[in-house]
Amino acid sequence: MLVFSKSPGIRERHLIRKQDNPLLVSDKPLSQQDIREARTADQKEVNEFLVDLYKLIAKAPKLDLEENFDEALDYMQQLGAKECLSVTLGGALAPVKPRLARMIDNVTRALWRSAAHHTHVMAQLEAFEGEREAHQELLQHQFIADLMHADNIISAHDFVQVLLYEDEDVIKTMMAVLGQDQRDFVQKKARAFARKFESLDEISEDFQPIQAALEVISSFDSRSAA
Repeated sequence: MLVFSKSPGIRERHLIRKQDNPLLVSDKPLSQQDIREARTADQKEVNEFLVDLYKLIAKAPKLDLEENFDEALDYMQQLGAKECLSVTLGGALAPVKPRLARMIDNVTRALWRSAAHHTHVMAQLEAFEGEREAHQELLQHQFIADLMHADNIISAHDFVQVLLYEDEDVIKTMMAVLGQDQRDFVQKKARAFARKFESLDEISEDFQPIQAALEVISSFDSRSAA
């Protein structure tokens, strides 16, 4: 019996997805060694994340929020990127996330006050906050957060297969942010998988999630994108 972590990181989490997904059955069965290697890589990324984050936090007192706006804006962008990444790295970072969010909020408020008479800085601040709000909505869904990871843990090859076994809210959110060409691709592959199951003599329980997902995916046609 395979043993997974209680709070897996992104690589181990994707192995769990693949293990539970009949569309991602591999010729090589998943082993406990595969899980250990994924867990080790996940922990290595957590350690690197924390080192980088603490270095970033140490720079905060040195920021010149009165004059050097470009540096402060770049600093906020770096904090925002860390906030997005933290969602993918497993439960070990739970205590860090609220602190990071508060820090971003504090720096943003201070910069708003300092840049009150600098229109271009205020415009960039507004854009940053809008982008951060949009990201936070997407990051509520673990699948989408993992999809945004720079290392492409969820590959293009696995994307549709994994999406078909996600919750309806995740599928709706994902389809809403895709371009029409991407939606068409997802619909085409989803229908192909559905036909594969329909062709079997006995319809298995594995088909039910695909059928439900396909209904949601098919609702995103050219008119719904308009």
